[in-house]
Amino acid sequence: MPEDFYRYLSQIERTLDDPVYIALIKRWSQAGDWEADDPRVDELATAWADHLLANPSLITTLPGLRTRHDGAARGELLSHHGEDQKPAWTRMTVLIEARLHAAGIEMP
Repeated sequence: MPEDFYRYLSQIERTLDDPVYIALIKRWSQAGDWEADDPRVDELATAWADHLLANPSLITTLPGLRTRHDGAARGELLSHHGEDQKPAWTRMTVLIEARLHAAGIEMP
């Protein structure tokens, strides 16, 4: 069983009870078809950042990624998987991370 697998499943279970989170996930998926400069990207990134800031328990990193010598690289791969094919996702990720960073939250 992968490291922290059950913790990951618990986090998924909590998010399934959050209708705003589910709506954001659906919009994120749709955004994969948008151009990076589509104004909806900014709107969705703001909605995501606002929801994460209001619900900090959603901002988690698997502890195993923090303690591994290659944890930062693995976290980066997980965070940015598929962005080459979906430029709007890349832009949203950057905008969300910047907003969280401005609020004092460091992303791994």
